[in-house]
Amino acid sequence: MKFAPPPTPEQAEAVQQFRTGAPMKMIAFAGAGKTSTLMLMANQVPNRRGLMMCFNKSIATEAATKFPRNVTCKTAHSLAYGTVVKQGFHPETKMMKSPRSRTFDVSCVREKIPFHADLFRSIVATTITRFCQSDRVEIVERHVPKIPGFSDHDQEFAYKWAPLAAQLVWRRMVDPGDDMPMGHDGYVKLWALGNPRLFGDFIMVDEAQDLNPVLIAVVQSQQMQIVAVGDSHQQ
Repeated sequence: MKFAPPPTPEQAEAVQQFRTGAPMKMIAFAGAGKTSTLMLMANQVPNRRGLMMCFNKSIATEAATKFPRNVTCKTAHSLAYGTVVKQGFHPETKMMKSPRSRTFDVSCVREKIPFHADLFRSIVATTITRFCQSDRVEIVERHVPKIPGFSDHDQEFAYKWAPLAAQLVWRRMVDPGDDMPMGHDGYVKLWALGNPRLFGDFIMVDEAQDLNPVLIAVVQSQQMQIVAVGDSHQQ
């Protein structure tokens, strides 16, 4: 029979802190035993339900084979997808639209576009992406990218009109009956805007240094113990 090695002093301290129920932030460099430490924690509280939010599907699949049954291992995208589908929104139908639906009308702009309309569409698309990854509930000027080489006039035009155009496109994206496509960032944002309540008594966040603001906001809004684990050398 193979016996697990005794916990290191650092692991023992982490387990002790976890059992207090207080939020935790752990720095774990590569090879530092992050997974084994989290497993030690979970095994200490068999009567508490936990959620392990993993960085990608392969990590979630592997974690599910290692963690005790009281812990569910999922990616943020999986959590978001499952929730919006239950609410009647089916992202896969939006992601299978033809490339032609990726264009949109720019007639909302009441001034002459001072550069090519396709470039304006690209700016609007980037604005939507930045909004989706942010913790803001509305599309505003700060989501508009600053374009290298743009004159002050062209940049001010983008700041003025891209948010309006992006708002109109976003409304089409979240309309199940519209042919405007929605990518993964889109349904995650839609999920976040619904103020989701995750299940369990604690949540463990893997690779926390890579969370974008929208996911940070979701995690911080939960009424449960939060254990964030990351590597400061990677971010």
